[in-house]
Amino acid sequence: MACGLPAASAQTTDPIFRSWRWTEEVTAPRALALGGAIVGLADDGSAAAFNPAGIATVPRAGEIQFAWRFGSQTTLASGDRLTSLGKAASPSSLVLRLGTHVGISYHFLTLRSASRIDFDDGREAGSLRTSVSGPGAGLGVRVSPFVTVGLSLNAVRFYIDEGEYTRGTPTGPPDLRVRFNSNGDTRVTGTLGALARLRELSFGTAFRLGRRWSGLRTATSPSSGLVIDEGTRFGVRSPDVFSAGVAWQPEKVRRAGTFLLSGQVDYLRLGQIEPAAVPGLPFPASDYRAGDSLELRVGGEMTFPFLTTWAARGSPWRPNRLQLRAGWHRQASGSLVYEGTDPGQRSLFPQSDSRQLVSAGVSVGATTIWRVSSGFRFGGDDWLAVAGLTIRYPGLFP
Repeated sequence: MACGLPAASAQTTDPIFRSWRWTEEVTAPRALALGGAIVGLADDGSAAAFNPAGIATVPRAGEIQFAWRFGSQTTLASGDRLTSLGKAASPSSLVLRLGTHVGISYHFLTLRSASRIDFDDGREAGSLRTSVSGPGAGLGVRVSPFVTVGLSLNAVRFYIDEGEYTRGTPTGPPDLRVRFNSNGDTRVTGTLGALARLRELSFGTAFRLGRRWSGLRTATSPSSGLVIDEGTRFGVRSPDVFSAGVAWQPEKVRRAGTFLLSGQVDYLRLGQIEPAAVPGLPFPASDYRAGDSLELRVGGEMTFPFLTTWAARGSPWRPNRLQLRAGWHRQASGSLVYEGTDPGQRSLFPQSDSRQLVSAGVSVGATTIWRVSSGFRFGGDDWLAVAGLTIRYPGLFP
């Protein structure tokens, strides 16, 4: 997929990108509550994004999954204001089972949710509103009774809805105004996965291809009227990700219904995010970097049957199970770091440690047909809350 594709210039070292983080977002309610540890599980619509091999294992005839991410606002340690807008969670998916060996999906991914960064450090001030999202299709095939493989392709678009900052003194006019623009650059990304199930254990691996999207940067000097940058193409990059996971799900546990445990390791090639110097900034690009990183995820789920007698007497749409979930994620910083000698740039692009994210969630639903779920995550830059609906029912599909 990567062969023959045009290269774009690297991410700029403009201070407006100091709070830009390339960390994977898992916003489907169940996957979020499990800490994102789903590559080794891959038994619902989230498989379309993180391990498409699981598309062929979704029970019954298929599944519709939709959720909503609620908006939030927070002030980062740097002093920047981060506003996440309310949007559909990722992935929203439609999965269809074509017989016992093949499954297909149509889904919508949001690699980076619509958000706005506002910053003001006394010298530079501005805002950046962006999103990275797009539709995709996936295929999962059962190649043996125990092994499935899958591939998903996604047409993902990068938007800059608003991007501008100025540099100057608090009392005088700005001596630099920089604007960023993107008309919606689209790139094809992909995920290749495999899943093996052996009785109560399942093992999964996945490779998610990162891409670089391009935009246009211009810069002028308002005080003198000079054009400093007539138009430089720049890029923002999502890294390649290698993932391996395992899940354990006993068929039945007395007095507690069922439970599952899942774990996952991700290797993020953050070093692919290459910085680039641009006109108007005096510091060399070699002073900035983003290093590759390992991320760990752990999740657990408990299922409790309730109202089973009442539900059995009436419609199969009546609720008869409650599920509780919790997860933990050690997340990489995912942003540029300045390693030069200038103290001002060190404060703008400081060294960042990994972040500890904790999540929890709950679902109520019928055993096989529907599930209403919610998930909540705290830690890191801001909190995240999602809620959604999953439907599985043969009558909905041919």
